Amino acid sequence: MDAIVATGSAVRDVERSDDLDLVLVYREHRPSLSRPPMDVDVRQYERDDVLRLLGSGHDYLSWAIRFGRPLFERDGWWSALCAEWTDRLALPSADEARARARKAERLHDEMLAVGDHDAAADLELSLLTHLARAALSDAGVYPESRPELPRQLRAVDEEPLADRLDAALTRRSG
Repeated sequence: MDAIVATGSAVRDVERSDDLDLVLVYREHRPSLSRPPMDVDVRQYERDDVLRLLGSGHDYLSWAIRFGRPLFERDGWWSALCAEWTDRLALPSADEARARARKAERLHDEMLAVGDHDAAADLELSLLTHLARAALSDAGVYPESRPELPRQLRAVDEEPLADRLDAALTRRSG
């Protein structure tokens, strides 16, 4: 294991975080982990793939470089990676975010059609999050964690989308 990095709203200065996101970077043999609790999302990357993925603009790893907090790193590996890549990271792809939003919207509509309102609400939040990330990338602003997106949207004059996302976040936490 070369690094374990906490990412997402759990390591940001936000009022509430619903989960903990972790990045594990390993060498050669993917660690076998027991299934984490529902509120822990673990993403694993082979060390040799990390540079290639960053070079291709991998959204999640780029976000981890920019905003993640290392919990463990062997021989300063993660810190050196961040020093090398922080100023080279591209904005997340607005086109990819819009494609993800379209997919979330289709699934949202399907869940509504079958009467699964809880799943539809989760998908609405996903849809709005992807639209927010697309709008921010279009505006040249690197999207922060989900709870921070409404503030960022208001700063780039995307008030209606900020209001919709705020409302969805409130419904989720309520």
